[in-house]
Amino acid sequence: MQWSQIKTLFILCFLVLDVYLAVQFFQKQEKNDLDIMEQQESTIEQQLKLEDITLPKMPDGELEESYISLKQKSFSESDLSGIASTDNQKITVVKDKLLVSKFDKPIPIKDSDEAKDVIKNNVFSPDSYVYWDWDKDLNVIIYFQKKDKVPVYYNDKGLLLVFLNDKNEIVCYTQTMLGKENKDFDNSKKPLIKPIRAIDTLYNHNELHTGEKITSAKVGYYTTQPIASDEQTFAPTWKITVNGKRNYFIHAIEGFAFPNDDDSTFLKDSITSIKSSLTAVKGDRDFKGIIKQLDQKLETNKRGEEE
Repeated sequence: MQWSQIKTLFILCFLVLDVYLAVQFFQKQEKNDLDIMEQQESTIEQQLKLEDITLPKMPDGELEESYISLKQKSFSESDLSGIASTDNQKITVVKDKLLVSKFDKPIPIKDSDEAKDVIKNNVFSPDSYVYWDWDKDLNVIIYFQKKDKVPVYYNDKGLLLVFLNDKNEIVCYTQTMLGKENKDFDNSKKPLIKPIRAIDTLYNHNELHTGEKITSAKVGYYTTQPIASDEQTFAPTWKITVNGKRNYFIHAIEGFAFPNDDDSTFLKDSITSIKSSLTAVKGDRDFKGIIKQLDQKLETNKRGEEE
């Protein structure tokens, strides 16, 4: 065998050995990283246990989700014809993006379940929205839009507001909707942090206190940029609920906490924006009636803040 062939054989052998050693190293490093993460998670759970902070049942295994990019939907005539019942309501679309409906005869309801039935029969694509809250001070029921079967939190481009009078009768509603995903956007899936690490972020921000109960940890979407943008990017987000009342939102990929949204402030800003859109439409009696309703809601909100 010639020396050049022997030398080539040696080089190939060393290359194979290097590859083998590199694979062994990375596998060991990955195992060490997993061991460290499991130790950290165990330490977090132990610390929460010492503080008597109760944890809920949380998703197991590794989760992956992607960012999504969406524009606001423009409503069409075919959308309006798709509403199950229009006998008792006058529906108008303002500037293509805001659907407004006023009921000829207000619809009485007792609770959010009855409101759900009204929504099912009187709203475009009712299954695209999920109940969020009933603001009793303003008497407005809030529904957030869903994408990929999970809520998009606090975004007025995908929002259904149901307005009630002082007799708990639904008098009108307003609706906006986020459209289809931008398929040119990089939507490759990325690993999510485990919910225990999102909870640890809250703990380190002094948002959790001794004896409290974390009642749920669920994945949704939260916008990563100003809502005024025409096309928005949404990040997978852990919604952590404490004591069944307080909600916190943690970026499920990067791990930081989003600024805490206040339902009342969000609702007031949304109503103000809707009123501005309706005011621009001239000569419609129904709009004037709805604007009056919105003015009353804003005045109620203002009085509540002053008290």
